[in-house]
Amino acid sequence: MLVNRQILIVDDDPSIRTLLRLVAERRGHSVDVAADGAEAMQLLKERQYDLAVIDLMMPRVNGYELVDGLRRFEQRPTIVIATAMTDSLIGLLDAELVHSIIRKPFDIEMLGALMTAIVESKPTARQTEGVPEEVVELPVPPPPC
Repeated sequence: MLVNRQILIVDDDPSIRTLLRLVAERRGHSVDVAADGAEAMQLLKERQYDLAVIDLMMPRVNGYELVDGLRRFEQRPTIVIATAMTDSLIGLLDAELVHSIIRKPFDIEMLGALMTAIVESKPTARQTEGVPEEVVELPVPPPPC
C-alpha cells in the first residue's frame, strides 16, 4: 500500500531534479527539490523527510558536507546517494548514514522502486513544525573567482 511520503531531491542539475521529482510524484509521494546542500539544509530545518536523494558534486555546500551535517539531526531521512563519482571518493561517505548509492546514469525504474521500498519500510511520514534539537549551520564557501 502506497502512503504519501516526504522525499527531498538534492541535485544541481535541473533535469535530474525534474526527472526524480516526476518519478517520486507518480509513485504518490510529496517531493521538494534543492539545487545544492545549502538549500537542502534550509528545507531540512523546516520539515522532516522520509528520504533524501542526494548528489555529491554540487556548488556551495556539496553532498559530502550535507550528509555530514545531517549527522547532527536527531531524526533524519534515509539517505540515497545518486552520483557519477568513483569508488574511492564514495568511500569517504559514512556508511552508517548512507542507505544506498546509485550510479549515474541510473535506471530510473530501479531508482523509483528503491525510493518506494525505502519509504514503505519506514514509519508513516512525520509532518513536523519544528527543527531538530541541534540545528546545523553549514558554511557556505564564497563563489570561485
